[in-house]
Amino acid sequence: MSEEGSRCLCGILFPEYIDSRKSDVIAELYSPCLRNSVKYVRGAGYFRSSVYRLMTEDLLDFCIAKGHITLITSPYMTLEDYNSIIEGYNKKSFEADVKDLLQDVNTSSPTKMLCALISSGRMEVRIALLRGDLYHQKKGYFVDSNNNIVAFDGSGNETLSALKPYDEGNSESFNIGWNWDSEDWNKRPIKWYNAINDTLNDNVDSTFPVISIKDLDPDFMMTHDIDIDL
Repeated sequence: MSEEGSRCLCGILFPEYIDSRKSDVIAELYSPCLRNSVKYVRGAGYFRSSVYRLMTEDLLDFCIAKGHITLITSPYMTLEDYNSIIEGYNKKSFEADVKDLLQDVNTSSPTKMLCALISSGRMEVRIALLRGDLYHQKKGYFVDSNNNIVAFDGSGNETLSALKPYDEGNSESFNIGWNWDSEDWNKRPIKWYNAINDTLNDNVDSTFPVISIKDLDPDFMMTHDIDIDL
């Protein structure tokens, strides 16, 4: 288990492109980034906590090491996930829950993990509200202790089906770049990085509101009982 302290992405050999039918995006992108970063910002049209089955130990370890996740997504999610998020916000900092879950990762349910990440302050969920349309961005970035950044852009949502490898999940693609390759960074990845940050900053991009889910009227949420991965 990693301890809080310096975590470094620089030096890891990341691929520039991942085809989920030929490679494992968790093994090649998510796991090394979660083990070596302190911040994860993700924009996705759809989110399902079931995705945590693919990264349980790495995700919990990231949060115990004081990593922080910001998720921007649409109001379409399962009722169970929504209730777990709201329960997490209503708790008073149960960081011990995260450590307890790490003791037996094989039995850690995704919704319990989601609740623990929220209640411990290690994760925030923000909902993008477009009038009659859908927030459908699929970008993200990781930042380490020294402000090294790995950014990605592709077709996959933050769901189990999108991130399963090979013939187990969807056919998805991910383009990846990092800021210590300054020539490439300024051509491609900086655009993905800036796009997410602009969405989070009302002073830069105010074309649609992005609201903390805890401050959003539940009537705006379009929840359902069936866990459909997209």
